[in-house]
Amino acid sequence: LLSTGAIYIHTPYSGSSIYVDGEFMKETSILQKGVLLQNLKEGNHLVEVKKDGYVTWSKNFEVESKLVSEGYVFFLRKDIVREEVPKFSDGTAASSTSRLNSEYREVASVFENEIKNTKVSTDPVLSGKDGLATSNGVAIWKDDNKILAQWFGDTELIPTYFCKHGCYTSLLVFEAKSSISYIDFYPERNDVIIFSIDKSIYAIEIDERKPQIPYLLYTYDDSGKFRVFDDQIYIQEGDKFYRLKT
Repeated sequence: LLSTGAIYIHTPYSGSSIYVDGEFMKETSILQKGVLLQNLKEGNHLVEVKKDGYVTWSKNFEVESKLVSEGYVFFLRKDIVREEVPKFSDGTAASSTSRLNSEYREVASVFENEIKNTKVSTDPVLSGKDGLATSNGVAIWKDDNKILAQWFGDTELIPTYFCKHGCYTSLLVFEAKSSISYIDFYPERNDVIIFSIDKSIYAIEIDERKPQIPYLLYTYDDSGKFRVFDDQIYIQEGDKFYRLKT
C-alpha cells in the first residue's frame, strides 16, 4: 500500500500558481489563498509558487506518511520601488507657508530615537541579546555576523521548522562574511527577517528548508539605514526618507 502525505501552502495573494515537482497543481483565488496538496508520495518534493510580477518562491518539503507539512509563501516584487517621503505637506520645497508632512515627522522620529516596531521580550533567557526583537512567539537577534531565532511561544503553535534541532533551542538563520548592522522582522511577518550588511538590505526566511537565501532588497548609494514602521520599510539616506515597496 502506497504511503502518502500532504503539504499545506499558505499564499498571500490570489492568482498564485502552485507547482509540485514541476507539475501544475492549482491556482489560488480570492476565496481560497491556502491550498492543501494531498496524496503526495513519501520523500522530497519541490513546491514552487509563481505570480506575475513577483520572484518565484520555492521550497523543498520532506513528506511523511499521514502527516501534513506547512509552507508560508514569501513573495517579493521583481521590481522593487523606492518612493521618497515628501518633507512638506504641500509636496514642495520649504517656504514660509509649508508644514512638515506628518509621515515625514513620524518617520524622522523613528530614526532619531532608534525606535523598533516590534515588542522587546522581558524573558530573562533572551535578555541582553543584541538587536533583540520578538513577534508572535518568535525571538530574533544578531551576534556579530550571525542571525539567530528562537521560539518561546505556545508549544502547540510552534512551526515545524523550529523543531529540527530541538524545539526550544536557538536556530542559526544566517551567517554572513561581515558584521550585521541591524535586524528586524519583515513587515507583517514573523517568519521573515530583514537585515542590513554594509550598504545593502536583505530579507531571509527563518525556515531553513532549502532554498533559504538572502534576497537583496536595496543598496544605498553611499550610506544609510532602514527601519520598519507602521508595516512599511523606510530608508534614510542623508536628510531624506524613502518607502521601500517590496
